[in-house]
Amino acid sequence: MIFQETSQWVINQSPWTGKCKTQTRRLVKPGDYGVTDENDTYLKVNSNGRLLYKRGGIYNVQPGVGEKSIAKIQITQILREDIRLISIADAIAEGFKDQSRFIFWWAYKYDPILSVSKNMGDFEGINIWNCKDDNIVLDYIKTRDDKFYQAWVYKFSLVDGDKHER
Repeated sequence: MIFQETSQWVINQSPWTGKCKTQTRRLVKPGDYGVTDENDTYLKVNSNGRLLYKRGGIYNVQPGVGEKSIAKIQITQILREDIRLISIADAIAEGFKDQSRFIFWWAYKYDPILSVSKNMGDFEGINIWNCKDDNIVLDYIKTRDDKFYQAWVYKFSLVDGDKHER
């Protein structure tokens, strides 16, 4: 599993929370679907018929594509959510100090209008990256297309004894 910006937070503490990362969210893409049991609990996520991740599965933590694993994690729970509804506890489990910081990071990464506006400055009269009022930006993000904010949530634990030398 690739953790480009946050791989060190899995094995070390996040600089924002002082805690290790225990959750990750991945954009729901066309062709993705969850397989559930009789209680509607997600067992695994497939994409176009191919397994992506499963509950109980053990995966390498990689800082980038083709990079050496720095640890192993085991997925303990799979959920699906709109990240704009993330709780403070879940934002902290992601390694961020609050919901706003996580939502802004997600928007920059996955929402094409907002990621472009980072380079352009203003968007619709608001410089979202230098705005002093988080609520203005959050209100704007709430109006954006759901497809940019739907995520698979993978809760995980570090596999004991597999913490690599840093």
